[in-house]
Amino acid sequence: MSLWLSHPLFLPSLVVGITILLWATSLLPEFITALLFFTIAMAAKIAPPETIFGGFASSAFWLVFSGFVLGIAIRKTGLADRAARALSAKLTDSWLLMVSSVVLLSYALAFVMPSNMGRIALLMPIVAAMAKRAGIADGTRAWYGLALAVGFGTFQLSATILPANVPNLVMSGAAEGSYGIHLNYVPYLLLHTPVLGWLKGIVLIALICWLFPGVPHAPHEAEPPAPMSRNEKRLAWMLAVVLTMWVTESWHGIGP
Repeated sequence: MSLWLSHPLFLPSLVVGITILLWATSLLPEFITALLFFTIAMAAKIAPPETIFGGFASSAFWLVFSGFVLGIAIRKTGLADRAARALSAKLTDSWLLMVSSVVLLSYALAFVMPSNMGRIALLMPIVAAMAKRAGIADGTRAWYGLALAVGFGTFQLSATILPANVPNLVMSGAAEGSYGIHLNYVPYLLLHTPVLGWLKGIVLIALICWLFPGVPHAPHEAEPPAPMSRNEKRLAWMLAVVLTMWVTESWHGIGP
């Protein structure tokens, strides 16, 4: 027993195990658990500070974080409702059209925003507002179907785009570092899109329409939309600039 207690990996394993247990059981709020982990890890000196806080320097963290911030801002400023108004006017004629549009929108955004969680956080307020305008109540099977269309359309179909999610980047880095295999953007896209993109997208749309049926209603506009507020315009310009910088990161070299 003393041999186990004196092992250099005992304390790190204990801290990580307790952290995972608290996250899995939700005995404490997730942010409290995370703060406790960082505090104990620093106090016990189980690793250097640059290792413990290394995740904050990764591009993946800032992509996810920025996606959540943008999602909240879109909902708070009313830009989500405005986007939903524009989309629902044309995409709520049938359930098949509505689901297909959400899946395609999720897939299209993967070409410009390289983060699954960020894209989901950005799209969900817009899709939720669109569902509300189409008469789909929260908590119904149809509403869950649209939520699944965002989720699965985001992380399943984006696997065809090399820089669109973190697992692809990890695989690409491991292949190049360990075996000297360099994966190129266009050949990777052409290889995977027919099956993992188009075919999987068709199957996903068919399953959602079958398992989560819904009947959208065309929205009735009682009055024309108000002009964009100052906050909406500022956020729209910010989104345009941010997405442009994400797309052109390989040119300017500024990380997320």
